Amino acid sequence: MTDGRYLDTLGMWEAAAALPEQLTAALETSRRAFGGDALPPGEAVRAVAAFGEGTAATACHAAAALAAPHLRLPFWVGDGATVPAFVDEHTLVFAVSCAEGTDAVGAAQEAVARRARVVAVGSDGELAAVAATAGLPWCPVTPGGPLARSALGGATVPLLSALAGAALAPDPTASVHAAAAALGRRRDAWLAPGGPARHPALTTGILSFLSTFLSATFPPTGPTTFLSL
Repeated sequence: MTDGRYLDTLGMWEAAAALPEQLTAALETSRRAFGGDALPPGEAVRAVAAFGEGTAATACHAAAALAAPHLRLPFWVGDGATVPAFVDEHTLVFAVSCAEGTDAVGAAQEAVARRARVVAVGSDGELAAVAATAGLPWCPVTPGGPLARSALGGATVPLLSALAGAALAPDPTASVHAAAAALGRRRDAWLAPGGPARHPALTTGILSFLSTFLSATFPPTGPTTFLSL
């Protein structure tokens, strides 16, 4: 049997195994990023729009699915740079990018031009520069680089925090800690003597991790809604 280490040259196993800590760290980082008056008051928002690719897109869909039972306004998710006509000064826009130079950068710039309230999240240096220039709230996501593909939790939690900060959805603190605890138990079981850690079928392990994250964080109908998008 092939040694699993040779199938995971980037260290994705370690990155996936750190997801419990990634969730709680993202919660604290987002609280610092979205403090004060960084977010618009809920009564000023008539719609939410989110832009992302890859892991960032998955995070946008996950946040939309979780928020759906609580939102009294539409949450639209796009996967390109095209900004729909409804986006204006009454729209809260999430530009999420976990890689360099994605379409979320162009979407953020267009949304700023339309005077939307834009929140930038990710590990994209270009998006960070746009946020700094335009004075947008910026929440960094870790890990970055090639391991950014494992940052589903790190990219999702800031969106939930921002929705809560704008009084559009409940505080996610309890759910995030519950998800982190559930993932920690699963991780520790895998790493225990005789557990499946470092098994060549790493993809199965990572998907199981993400499934645990979704089931621990989402309400009963949430995961089904998310997975069907």
